[in-house]
Amino acid sequence: MQLKIQRSQRAGGVFGGTVLFCLDVRADYSPSETANIGKYKLGKELVYSSQAARRHVEKMGKHLGRVESDSLREKASGLARGMVSLAMAKMSLNVSIASLGRGHHIECKDLPELLSAEETFMQACRTLKTYLAAAATFSGSITLVDFDDEEKVHISQGALEFAALPAPTTNVTPLQLTGPTTPPQFGSVDEFREFVTNKARELYEAHPELVVFGCIGAAGLAFLLYLVL
Repeated sequence: MQLKIQRSQRAGGVFGGTVLFCLDVRADYSPSETANIGKYKLGKELVYSSQAARRHVEKMGKHLGRVESDSLREKASGLARGMVSLAMAKMSLNVSIASLGRGHHIECKDLPELLSAEETFMQACRTLKTYLAAAATFSGSITLVDFDDEEKVHISQGALEFAALPAPTTNVTPLQLTGPTTPPQFGSVDEFREFVTNKARELYEAHPELVVFGCIGAAGLAFLLYLVL
């Protein structure tokens, strides 16, 4: 991958009293890089947006924020202006990975903007180069990082072998089961009624929704029995 940059300037403004700083950039991708850009669908990724495009995107966000208003007029106005700002942002200069390969002519009103744009293209190419280099390693090859030799990286072909796993143990502790609990004994009907009442209260405090649904189901069952009988 090679990035070609050419700087120039020209007179601008109504009377030619304004200096515009120009930047011509184009990236030359190798055949393998071009193939991988298409394979991983990276061509539409934006690497640069002009100041005008960023301003329109910011305006679009502000306008679309008005859609949450309770007023129907505010919603319609915010949506309409947001769509206009989106269209203006798309019409402004936006550079993608694919279009950078075709080349772009950029004009800036001041040097800081031009230098920022130039550094953006440099960083975009670095990131793309790193990404494509990482993608190329997904070919079944083995990457060896030698931490005893300043973390030098070696690439080799073959199969990565794993250490043998230990054999499963056969000493299984049997599950200890407790015997059945003794059912409660009641001396009178009042004791039984009190036991049932306490259990129902505990169940309601822990799971009130189950008690409600159970009552509804019992009422429905009683109504069906009444109809049938």
